Amino acid sequence: MLKAYIDGGAAGNPGQAAIGVVIYDSKGSVVTEIKKSIGSKTNNEAEYLALIEALRFLKRFKDKKIIIYTDSRLLWGHLTNRYKVKEETLFPYFIKAHNYLIGFPNLKIEIIGREKNKKADTLVKSIIKARYLNL
Repeated sequence: MLKAYIDGGAAGNPGQAAIGVVIYDSKGSVVTEIKKSIGSKTNNEAEYLALIEALRFLKRFKDKKIIIYTDSRLLWGHLTNRYKVKEETLFPYFIKAHNYLIGFPNLKIEIIGREKNKKADTLVKSIIKARYLNL
């Protein structure tokens, strides 16, 4: 079993953005951490790009049980068919994520509070602070 915690954020909305992904194995050991600058995006675009980056990494483990945790209610709602994708700019990200998800028979996406997503959030903030805010 693998657990992936994902986050995306932007300094401004839209603004200079980054993603953070932390993937753990069943023993709680970190398998990988991904943090990346993604240019000027909205917060919601960044959340989608974090998911897509996680799925790219996880495709080699597609037959394992995988849980992806996000603190983005919008992303979670779109991917669990609870919300419609109304914003046109998010639709291509939704389609790309959906196409990846088809190849994962044992994957589940869960919504969590921000306080439970601190590690992925810290990765995002470290990129934004270092690259865009010069802190």
